[in-house]
Amino acid sequence: MEISAKDVNLLRQQTGAGMMDCKKALVEAEGDFEKAIELLRKKGQKIAANREGREAKEGSVFVKPQLTTQLWQSSNSTAKPTS
Repeated sequence: MEISAKDVNLLRQQTGAGMMDCKKALVEAEGDFEKAIELLRKKGQKIAANREGREAKEGSVFVKPQLTTQLWQSSNSTAKPTS
């Protein structure tokens, strides 16, 4: 079954998932949007389960007027700059 870019983009807007993840889900679901959404949900649960035990020990806080953002890194390679 041929999946159009328009269908992939629509699924991406509905779910917030990545383009390739949406395309793979639509191909696996044979074009059925509801089934594709369920497949993406299951994949997200698997990813969340893998990250469950991780703890963000280092991070940064960026403050701008009217905007505060916290950025937490969970791996040592992203937390420490390389020189």
